[in-house]
Amino acid sequence: MIRKLNHKGVSLIELLITVAIIGVVSPLIFSIFISGMHYYFGGTNYLDQQYKRQDVLRLIRRDVESARIITFIGEGEPDDPVVKYRSVKFSFNNDDTDYRIWRISENDGEGSLELSTDGINFTGRESSIVGLDFEHSYFAYYIDGSIEQLILNILPKENASLLNKGRNVHDVITTEFSVRYKDVVILE
Repeated sequence: MIRKLNHKGVSLIELLITVAIIGVVSPLIFSIFISGMHYYFGGTNYLDQQYKRQDVLRLIRRDVESARIITFIGEGEPDDPVVKYRSVKFSFNNDDTDYRIWRISENDGEGSLELSTDGINFTGRESSIVGLDFEHSYFAYYIDGSIEQLILNILPKENASLLNKGRNVHDVITTEFSVRYKDVVILE
């Protein structure tokens, strides 16, 4: 009588080959997963910044439309062909009791566009844009014949991280608001 051996187990060589294959494949899967997470969060941060810019521009557009008097507060270089203003005040009535001031300021080398409703306290992040290139972000007043415009130029600060380098905005974002039927005051 011939005795059959039981071959239902896994040999040591099969086990080592399986572990080696898992050892080679799992870092590849893990790196794909991690890079996907980085792209997702980088894209989400970029979109959040875009939505924040749109919200603030919507608020400024509403202020331009509602204001009776627009005051440019000069802090720019008089020799510059484009006079750059760092602050704009929107007065909603003639006695100047109801107003909002938007300013571009610099804190720790980073520019920000901020809102004040009392002229003293400027709000935090809920109605401001942080991370601007201060040198290239400003308000301007343009007049040519019957065309009168408030121009807002903002340039987001370049993100130097390797992950977000391709998502940087390299050109100034220019938004023009018509102020033709508004009283405009320029303070130097």
